[in-house]
Amino acid sequence: MTERMRELFDAVVENPHDLQSSEELETLLRSEADWSSLVNLYRHLAEHGSDPVESSVWLEKAGAIAHQEMDDARIGAEFYWAAFEANPELVHLLTPMRGLLHQIEEWESYVHVANAEVDHVEDDALRAALIFEMGEVLEEKVGDQDRAIQCFQAAFGADPHCLRALYAARRIYRQQEQWEMVAQLLDLELRTTEE
Repeated sequence: MTERMRELFDAVVENPHDLQSSEELETLLRSEADWSSLVNLYRHLAEHGSDPVESSVWLEKAGAIAHQEMDDARIGAEFYWAAFEANPELVHLLTPMRGLLHQIEEWESYVHVANAEVDHVEDDALRAALIFEMGEVLEEKVGDQDRAIQCFQAAFGADPHCLRALYAARRIYRQQEQWEMVAQLLDLELRTTEE
């Protein structure tokens, strides 16, 4: 780190609202590819943001650097989630966050983020597909068949054309030898395909 960078860091630590110093420091850190220092700068600026929306901008930038430049999926996801919590309008962060959580196999967090994303999906088929995906993760990765069935049922409820959700729920009920539920789902499937 150069002497000028140290001076700028000190200036930003002393006054996080010194826009000129923070912009110059950001430019220098990018030119040196000093990603961890840049993430630390963004974290500091987020901690001292004037409001949650301003903080979310810095947190999103930190997440992008961690994710894209440092190839640190865990830190990237943490910053993206913090940005989303600070500013729930940053819905566009949820999909890349799910990708990062999938990459590091953080399945409960993946489901949590997907659940937050479902609330913002307007298309019935896409919402059903996302809920179905949550069910698959719960069944296959988490081992929670009860929550998986709830997701499969919710996916079918979101889009009655999502028959794979019925198949998946029926398969689990068959494994659990819940024959009455298997019969109910078969009946529902027949009625749906006849329509």
